[in-house]
Amino acid sequence: MQEVRREQVEQAECSGRVSYLSRAQLRARLEAAKTASLSEKARQKLEKRKAAREKKRRLPPKS
Repeated sequence: MQEVRREQVEQAECSGRVSYLSRAQLRARLEAAKTASLSEKARQKLEKRKAAREKKRRLPPKS
């Protein structure tokens, strides 16, 4: 993640303006970089976990 940010800062400095990526954008870019290097089976497993996490987040809290 820091490497992505470092690249972003270097690019911004070269272009004369500084604009930082939001955490969400950084996370998305990092996630994309991680999944690109994974095997197909590992990628499917990761997607399954991510879907389960999202589903859990959307459920209303039990009272």
